[in-house]
Amino acid sequence: MKRLLAAFISLSLSIAAFAQSPISLIQFMNDFDWSWTPSDFKARYGDNVTAAADSIVVSNVVADDTAFSISIGLEKANYTPVGFSAQVAGGSYDNFLAILTEEYGKPEKSEDPDGPGGVFWMGDKIFLALTPQVYGCGIACMSMELLTNAITSLFDTEPKEHLKFKGIPIDGTPDEFVKQLKSKGFTYVTTYNGTPFLEGSFAGYNNVQLLVMAKYNLVGSVTLYFKVGDSWSGAKTAYNNLKSSLRIKYDVEPEVKEYFPSYPSEGSGLEYMAFNDEKAEYNSTFNLDNGKIVLYIVHFKNESEFQIGLIYYDSQNMKKHRQGVIDDL
Repeated sequence: MKRLLAAFISLSLSIAAFAQSPISLIQFMNDFDWSWTPSDFKARYGDNVTAAADSIVVSNVVADDTAFSISIGLEKANYTPVGFSAQVAGGSYDNFLAILTEEYGKPEKSEDPDGPGGVFWMGDKIFLALTPQVYGCGIACMSMELLTNAITSLFDTEPKEHLKFKGIPIDGTPDEFVKQLKSKGFTYVTTYNGTPFLEGSFAGYNNVQLLVMAKYNLVGSVTLYFKVGDSWSGAKTAYNNLKSSLRIKYDVEPEVKEYFPSYPSEGSGLEYMAFNDEKAEYNSTFNLDNGKIVLYIVHFKNESEFQIGLIYYDSQNMKKHRQGVIDDL
């Protein structure tokens, strides 16, 4: 967690701007009103703020409508456009390390291997990071409450919307979902073992079979099967065309598994046997923010034709299905 905090806050450090009216750095950080909007900040301090000690300037207000962080950079008085000595940079860093340590106590060392290094303090109200810079050092200050909320938001992978099929969110009860599918032209056939079966047209194919998969009366996925002929070349062409279309629509490269055994091999004319015996595999998985789509080729032993399978999984409701099973155990 501490490593994540250090890595996150280092993103907000920036090169300092020009000086204006001096203020106390420590007082500024301790007394800053984090409820201010960016407009409040600019009305009080302008675009940049200079602290009294060693030409500290506050700059780069990272803001949205309700919260922002502040980056503080150091510009030495003997700054020149061409190069700095290690002693100048080191002296600046050590100077502020001593000042901040006296005020906030012993810091913790940053453990981010890809960051600039440095140290940080985690107080009850503020998070403070000190990092070495080519021109001296950088200081970043943020409200602990805002930082915690920002990191929670950054690593919160729960999608806000359900995956959609034909524009319909994969959500709700099977009856509700079937009603919406019927409005899209699908025809209800029957319900078997709690799974509704429908038929209709999809992606240019007729007589497509559609299964609404649900647990705990909550729809979690949609499965489709459509026949593409008895030749392997025709099935492969249909599969590749659909894979290309899905790639274009969702702008995602799929995870692909496509192989045949040494026998029956591709081109032998016996490709269907490899699928019947589950020795061949052709599938592409499109991982999305709110679920995944799996495209695959199948050949059932009691069928003469190859079929394309397509499954739309909604991540939120599949997670609820798993939790329901766990709760039952």
